[in-house]
Amino acid sequence: MGVRKTDIERWRSKWSSDFLAQNPSLEGSKGTPSAKPCDFPAKSDPIQPKSPLAMIFEKMWSEIHGATLVPEHRFCETRKWRFDYAIPEHKLAIELEGGIHQRKGHASPEGYKKDCRKYNAAAADGWLVFRLASGMMTLDDVGFVARAIQLVILDRQADSF
Repeated sequence: MGVRKTDIERWRSKWSSDFLAQNPSLEGSKGTPSAKPCDFPAKSDPIQPKSPLAMIFEKMWSEIHGATLVPEHRFCETRKWRFDYAIPEHKLAIELEGGIHQRKGHASPEGYKKDCRKYNAAAADGWLVFRLASGMMTLDDVGFVARAIQLVILDRQADSF
């Protein structure tokens, strides 16, 4: 037994109105909630050169014949957030978490909070995000993500009929 889309919309609508009633300071300037969950101040976000982790991932992904991915997909125009890899038509994404042992950048407390905001905004917009850390570049872990993505795509295609 699954959750129907109408149930999700009803819950989202109720949750949003209840939450905003309890937190009026979070409403937009005209007393309406923001249109998108990613409406945070924009920042400069240039595309970065490919990391060694990304090169390893791409090689493994092609070896296991994973679904076609869009690299550096921007999912939020106002915030300029990007996913490392995405399948936009199904709202599926893969994030590679490098440098997890360095305690700087994304692995610092501030970087971790920023990533949490990004992932929460993506989830609120209907994205399913798979995360792979640097120590997870194995056929088992990458293969698991590829298979899970195939199953989600099949499930979402079946729901659309």
